[in-house]
Amino acid sequence: MAKTWQEAASKNLRALYDKHVNRRGPQKPKNTQARFGAEHGIGGQTMVWHYLSGHRSLGLNAALKFASAFGCELSDIHPKLEQQHQMVVGGFSGNLLAGLNDDDSRKIVEYIQRLKDTQGGTRKTPRRNLHVSK
Repeated sequence: MAKTWQEAASKNLRALYDKHVNRRGPQKPKNTQARFGAEHGIGGQTMVWHYLSGHRSLGLNAALKFASAFGCELSDIHPKLEQQHQMVVGGFSGNLLAGLNDDDSRKIVEYIQRLKDTQGGTRKTPRRNLHVSK
């Protein structure tokens, strides 16, 4: 039994990967982790392996990409990821952004929009970190 939700998410992610991607047989050739990561904007083989093995915590952005690739819901990976997504997408209000300067508010809104866009499919944009000045 998994000790944390992250461990449970990693096990579920691995099962989904094996079900949807890692099938072997005459109808479907073996898909490599490197190819899968590149096609879905997750990263290289090492990054995909880290997520599947639980060596790297699964963040919301990566989870959205995996869910899109598998054609499943975030809750299929772990219900907590769906909760986090709902908090990010639906939980921002004007009061939360009121204390930030215009540039920081713009960055947060753009980040949320990227998350929403990712939910509908994979994006081929470079990874950018969101840095909000204090």
